[in-house]
Amino acid sequence: MKGKAASLCVALSLFTFSGLAQTYPPPDHPYFQALARICPAKQLENLNPGLAVESILAFPETLTAARANVLRAEAKADHDACEVGSACVNAAYIKAAGRLSMADDLARHVCALPYRCTAPFECQSE
Repeated sequence: MKGKAASLCVALSLFTFSGLAQTYPPPDHPYFQALARICPAKQLENLNPGLAVESILAFPETLTAARANVLRAEAKADHDACEVGSACVNAAYIKAAGRLSMADDLARHVCALPYRCTAPFECQSE
C-alpha cells in the first residue's frame, strides 16, 4: 500500500503542477515582478497558492469601493472559468490586477504575509 500511496501523491503533484502551469500567470507577469521588487528577501513568487489565497481574496477590501468593483468584474471571467483550487482563484485576481495596473498594490498586500520562501512551495512562517 505504501507504494500505491506514493504513486498517488506523485500523480496528484504532477496534476497540480501541470494545472498550475496552465492557470497561473508566467514569471514575468507584472505581479511577480512587483513581488521581487517590493519584498525581494521573502521570495514570495515561490509561495504556495494556498497560502496566498486568503490575502489575495481580501485585497479588494483594501481598495475603494469603485476600484474593488472594477477588479472583481475584471477577475470574474477568469474566476468563473476556474474548475477548482486556490491557484485558479489567485490567477484570476493576479491577471485582473495586472490588466488594471494594480499589480504593485496587490504585491504590497501579499508582501505583508508572514512567509519567507527559499524555493517553489518551500516557505516558512516568519
